[in-house]
Amino acid sequence: MSDAEDSGRVLRSRRPEDESTSVQIGLDRDRQVDILSRSTGVVVVGIANAWLADVVEGALAAKRQAEQNQRAFWEHLQVVFLAEHLLEHVQDQHGWESPNADEVVEQRVRQASHIKRRLMSFLIRHGTIGQWALYSSPHLLPFVGSIFEIPDEGKLVQLMIPSGPSGDASARILEIRGDQGQIFQSTFQQIVQASREEHEVIVVGSPTVNGDFVCRGARFRRALLREGSNASDWIPAMVAVTWRRGAQGAEPLLQVNTPQNSTREMGKASHVSGYINVVDQALFEGIESATPLQEESPSLLLRGAVRSAIKRELRSDFGIVETPTIEEYIDTIPFYYADKENLFFYLMSQEISRDQVFPPSCQMFAWKLPELESARRRQVALNALAALRAALRPAERRRIGEVLALNFRVHGLPELAFTVLEALDSGVPSDGIVTRLEELAEANLIYKHAGGRVFGVDGLAGLQYRIFHSHLLPTYARLGVQGAVAAMQSIEDQYDRKMAATSLAGLYSDEDFVCSLPMEV
Repeated sequence: MSDAEDSGRVLRSRRPEDESTSVQIGLDRDRQVDILSRSTGVVVVGIANAWLADVVEGALAAKRQAEQNQRAFWEHLQVVFLAEHLLEHVQDQHGWESPNADEVVEQRVRQASHIKRRLMSFLIRHGTIGQWALYSSPHLLPFVGSIFEIPDEGKLVQLMIPSGPSGDASARILEIRGDQGQIFQSTFQQIVQASREEHEVIVVGSPTVNGDFVCRGARFRRALLREGSNASDWIPAMVAVTWRRGAQGAEPLLQVNTPQNSTREMGKASHVSGYINVVDQALFEGIESATPLQEESPSLLLRGAVRSAIKRELRSDFGIVETPTIEEYIDTIPFYYADKENLFFYLMSQEISRDQVFPPSCQMFAWKLPELESARRRQVALNALAALRAALRPAERRRIGEVLALNFRVHGLPELAFTVLEALDSGVPSDGIVTRLEELAEANLIYKHAGGRVFGVDGLAGLQYRIFHSHLLPTYARLGVQGAVAAMQSIEDQYDRKMAATSLAGLYSDEDFVCSLPMEV
């Protein structure tokens, strides 16, 4: 029997009358989902916890369905990873696959970083604040395993014993129940207490009139951008217009946002983006430890901190350590929200080596300009459909109609702009306009393929949607993206499109106007 066929088989202990221990061969993910969904509290201690993201996502969905409560969550969910500097001491399947020690360590680091990012993204979106945490252990772990608290069943401990190069498929998992499982609880908690909470601390502050940013404090990432928080802090962030040299000129590189790689804006295409954290800022202030900034001692956000954030995102998400050229500054752009923190973006440009290979898991693709234009047209159509179906006040319909009409006009669709504006004014959209918008959205659906999966793209991520014509298109033209110069000239030569592009840039940079919109258009 092969390891794959053997996966999930349970071998009873040698004493049949003793049901408190058993050995499971291979990690059975369906069984893990069932155990986790029935648990009230969980502690997981592992190296990279490569299996955990799928299981947590499936278990939370099962828990909420079983309890008929879409806010159900564990009383506590604590996950411990091995600290990055200790990964060179690990024996795992990566060491069986490659003789290059540095490459093996980098694979482990990248795998752990990917799982942390995916778990963090999922828990920020669906978790309950204060009831989950990720940790990094600065010490070699005494064991790898999990402890579950299951109502009416007591404690269930799983200890994983690796077995050969097949990883989870051939690992022996010792299960201990009842009073024997209780013995391990204090050991699990000691590991948690000796670990450091693994949560990004983000710089917050406010922009200055001359385009700089003043850091006035710091916040946990998990506490940022919550709907209805009405927080007055600004968050500094960056977007790096990533590109590579192709046979026909520069090729934009954008990632498709999925639950595996992003916290927000699922299904949207995005250049590399991220927040500026206290580590980025500390590296360029000469500070040895990245402690949260004190509000009584504000400091200027340094351009080097933005470069650090770009390098960090490239390394953690894509394994990119070196780039052909240094990043280039383009502009700073405010991004306004009505009910939570505003963002202050540093727009940069970053070339990526043409030899860089992206693993399927990161969903990074080379794009042609017509694909990006189609994705944005689809987004405008979807936004219009959402607006027509929403319960809006007359004043809101007029403002949203104004933005949508300009977006249709900049794409060369003036007649549709008029029809949508008229439908919003009336408040009673006809079946005809809805059908036309659905057909436009379908005709502009772009698909990307990776690792046997298909990704449909619904548009561009927030800032990039707003600044596509004002900033991205000129940047593509300067980099030499095929068709970008012609696209800019076409807008310049058509008065209606040119005025629409100018008006859109003005509206998206008007804080009072943007904050009066009840939805993203």
